[in-house]
Amino acid sequence: MLVLSFDGTSHGAGYSAALKGVPRGFEISVDKIKNELRRRRVGVGRSERQLSETDEIIFLNGLDNGVTTGAVLRFFIPNAVEVASDGTKPITAIRSGHADLAGCVKLGLENARPVCEEASARNTVVYTAAGAICRQILEKKGLSFFSYAEKIGGVETSQTDFDTQSLLQSEKRRVRCPDPAAALAMEKEIISARERGETLGGRARVLCFGLPTGTGEFKSLEGRLSGRLVGRLASIPSVKGVWFGDGENYFPDELAAKGNEIIYATNRCGGVVGGMSNGREISVALAVKPVPTRRKKSETIDIVTRKTVETHFERADVCVVESVGVIAENLLAFELLDCILEENRVVFRRFDKSLFDGENTVFATDAVVADKLGLYGENVFCFEKGERAKSFEQVTKFLQFLSARGCGKDTLVVAVGGGSVGDAAGFAASVFCRGVRLVQVPTTLLSMLDSSVGGKTAVDFCGVKNAVGTVYPAETTLVDFYLLDFLPRSLADEGRGELFKYAYLDENISRLIDENADLKVLVESCLKYKQRIVSIDESDLLLRRKLNLGHTLGHAFEMAFRLPHGQAVANGLFYETQIACFLKICSPDFWKKKRAVLHQNFEIIKEFDEEQIVALCLSDKKNISRKISLMLPDGRFGVRETFLNAEELNGLLKRCYLNRETTISILV
Repeated sequence: MLVLSFDGTSHGAGYSAALKGVPRGFEISVDKIKNELRRRRVGVGRSERQLSETDEIIFLNGLDNGVTTGAVLRFFIPNAVEVASDGTKPITAIRSGHADLAGCVKLGLENARPVCEEASARNTVVYTAAGAICRQILEKKGLSFFSYAEKIGGVETSQTDFDTQSLLQSEKRRVRCPDPAAALAMEKEIISARERGETLGGRARVLCFGLPTGTGEFKSLEGRLSGRLVGRLASIPSVKGVWFGDGENYFPDELAAKGNEIIYATNRCGGVVGGMSNGREISVALAVKPVPTRRKKSETIDIVTRKTVETHFERADVCVVESVGVIAENLLAFELLDCILEENRVVFRRFDKSLFDGENTVFATDAVVADKLGLYGENVFCFEKGERAKSFEQVTKFLQFLSARGCGKDTLVVAVGGGSVGDAAGFAASVFCRGVRLVQVPTTLLSMLDSSVGGKTAVDFCGVKNAVGTVYPAETTLVDFYLLDFLPRSLADEGRGELFKYAYLDENISRLIDENADLKVLVESCLKYKQRIVSIDESDLLLRRKLNLGHTLGHAFEMAFRLPHGQAVANGLFYETQIACFLKICSPDFWKKKRAVLHQNFEIIKEFDEEQIVALCLSDKKNISRKISLMLPDGRFGVRETFLNAEELNGLLKRCYLNRETTISILV
């Protein structure tokens, strides 16, 4: 997830900024960033101050010879003008169109100058610079960005559908509008307003070409692309309205066949439908208010005396419509890159140690994997093998290892191994220095399907599996199918329980298993399914809980019989499906089908102590209000979370026992 933080004021020394989440390995041109900052400050309607500013940008961290390292990008943009036009005199004549009054009330001030300094549109140099970094990454992937003035004052372009060549040509005009006649009229409108001491608003149009279909999410409130873009673009100072395509004049688009594809023949919706991109250009209109600081005097209230006075005036712009467009281009790139990164945290490629090598990199693995992959060196830590890695003793040793190496906030932990290594190293990464960078490289089928995606980290505690942990997503999960070739057959089989779980949840995965699809195809499908669920509900509030199917009873069997995790999940699926049938959540036919499949592929525990299993379930971390949570399949690729007390679950397990002999005789 991209996170931008900054500090600075309009007439201070400048702006310090930190941009977290930019992936490593991308070449970034400082000259291109400076060009976007130049485009932001030029224009007929801009103030005299923009002639003084040069908007230099100085990178302090995160770039190595012009290439991103994956660490936090830190940069500084100095202000050429460090003193306001009227010095540091208090501002008490507040402006109604500015943050003056609300900011003073919020902070308990009777001087609006601190608010003016911190709420200034000068902040947008940071927005533009950060977005320009993201823009360069997306341009390398084939995306392109444009904007133009669609309306200024009373002048509006009559044309609405411009090609990219016209948009590029508009950069050469004094007012950036692809309609030459409208551009000239807009320029005259701005000059006239300046002479009258007035300011002008209007409408900017921002465009993005090349965004793949389906970017965004229709199932999540926060993940809908429309909401994400509106929230980001409406944060630009002076923007008072945002709409897609034709806005309130929208009329349904037409579809057309193009070879084997179905495409949008028209784009009145602005490239977004159902919270996702539709394959056409993103087209967003921004309503821009007139600049609130005008040379022409008007009356307001003095915040100290409460008397009527003339408004405060500082050197200010006449019209910022074009500049808002440039800021919007780059903020659009920022939000789209963030969306794309969130949806593509899993990458499929060969693992190579050199991909991550650096002075701040530490590899966490175990002795077997280290030997197989040649992971040796002072920056390699080996956990104990298997579940023994997930102890506070082992995690403490790893934390001591990090501390002894002088590791800090910019450390990158690369966890290379099975689920136990990933869980333990991930937990340590989440707490060391309150969180350092993390990459997961799963080396087993089980860890590829389960623990490496989604950010759940854990250690075992007081005899309870995964009792202590955090949700700390890796910035990347690198899946290399070649690593599976190192596995003994027993470890390869261990992941199959998770595969069968996904068949309960997704129709496509169920079909692939029935068709004996290639393992790589199956794993990719499962990971894409899980990544989508996790991106919608990272904190395990509701939707993600369906991934716990088979795990409540499965973990109990795992602890009671020391089963491999995959086999334990298969047993959990077996008995949770039977309970779902008892409770009429799924049909008897569905239960019979799954019973046969699970018996055919796994060893199902037939004899167990119901009270012991219930006691272990009572300690499960998924429980709520001391009731045991079971995710029970409905037979239609959905689940129903059911909460049972100990007595209820005990009774259902005894009922399962009474049905065991019948089950066995049917299958023999």
